[in-house]
Amino acid sequence: IAGMDISEHRRPQDGAFSARVCLRPVSFRVACVGAYFGEKAAIRVLGSGNAPRSLADLGLSEADLSELRRAIQLPSGLVLICGPTGSGKTSTLYAMLREIDYDLKNVISIEDPIENIMPEVSQMEVNPRAGITFAQLLRNALRQNPDVICIGEIRDEETAKIAAQAAQTGHLIVATIHSNDNLSTVLRLNSLGIPLRTIASALHVLVSQQLVRTLCPNCRRKIALPPEYREYFHNVGLPDDQIYAAQGCASCDHTGYSGRRALFDIMTLDQELRDLLEQENTTAAAIQAYLESRRGDVMTAQGFALAAQGITTLDEIQRVTLNVEKQSS
Repeated sequence: IAGMDISEHRRPQDGAFSARVCLRPVSFRVACVGAYFGEKAAIRVLGSGNAPRSLADLGLSEADLSELRRAIQLPSGLVLICGPTGSGKTSTLYAMLREIDYDLKNVISIEDPIENIMPEVSQMEVNPRAGITFAQLLRNALRQNPDVICIGEIRDEETAKIAAQAAQTGHLIVATIHSNDNLSTVLRLNSLGIPLRTIASALHVLVSQQLVRTLCPNCRRKIALPPEYREYFHNVGLPDDQIYAAQGCASCDHTGYSGRRALFDIMTLDQELRDLLEQENTTAAAIQAYLESRRGDVMTAQGFALAAQGITTLDEIQRVTLNVEKQSS
């Protein structure tokens, strides 16, 4: 069904197929690889109808929502969405693209693969076998007089350098990159060959995100706030009478969770941070100290706020963010 060679059992293969599920078109990406005891297959389900369609569907606060809407309207610069694999970066990317007025702006996207069809966007797909790479398509896209260029993922040094140069020459570049937080994104760009001085002038907005599972409303059970969290909840003024734990029932397949929610850390580079990045011999420790002194751990704070509302569990927040000892200290 996925168009792969069923007689090949050793060579890794990729394929795809589409189907209608509950009257909705759904795409399936299939990856096969040979393992010791046989073949292993992974299937990724796309476009099932549960994914957020707009920025308003992402569960953002009013301040974060207005910040992202402002970011996608910037005339030029680099807007990066970062997070580990499976953290919802692509969903956020598409939601931001839907905020654009396509009657006024020429939008081009470079993806691998194209996951959602957007007729208003000139979508181009990477094909390494044919020698069509992110960097090559990005160079060609710059000749199409675009206002906004969307890059599915910045993976290599060449793509990163072209994106940074384009962001400084009147183009808005919106891209995803694999990194855990805002600090590691800056360091990853630097490791890809972009000087900190260039990062300071090209980068405008950083969006870090993680996904936490939300509790099943049918079987969640109320618990007392564990002692190790009491000091933190008291210091930040969070209520401690709506703390729940996962239990499991038939409606959630006995997992205790149903659905997911994103945690965001949206940072606009201010002049003080730009000055720090432009200084000679700036270190990662200096950048981290500045971010911690000005922002703290935004994502962890959001997570505990969700736990205080009974939306997710403390264990789930600990799984995807920093430990509470660092947060409370």
